[in-house]
Amino acid sequence: MRLLVLAALLILTSVPVRSRPSEEPPNCTEDQTSGYALQYCAQVKAQEMMLQVQSSFAASPSNQWSEGVKAVCFDLIRPLLNTTGWKTLSAECEYRLHQALMREFTELQDITGLYNDAKSD
Repeated sequence: MRLLVLAALLILTSVPVRSRPSEEPPNCTEDQTSGYALQYCAQVKAQEMMLQVQSSFAASPSNQWSEGVKAVCFDLIRPLLNTTGWKTLSAECEYRLHQALMREFTELQDITGLYNDAKSD
């Protein structure tokens, strides 16, 4: 059952909410106030960050990274699954966690690069 719920969450949060046919998509560079726009922009940010992760790693590590982030965020928002904002919170959680992990990964790359440069001298 948990796997089914997790699969449903992954499907729902992996595709940005489509704009309503009669409307332009929200401008995500501006502050948003409607629930729809907040959810849409949170999912767009999460997808953009995931693309950055995928471009930094081979397929298997980036898939493991993504699955880990989704699992952590799912556990965090589980108590809120019956609220109207859970999709927005889930996407925002994924964006922030990807962002924090990428920042740390980049710093580790810099440190190991400096170490390898010093070692080769």
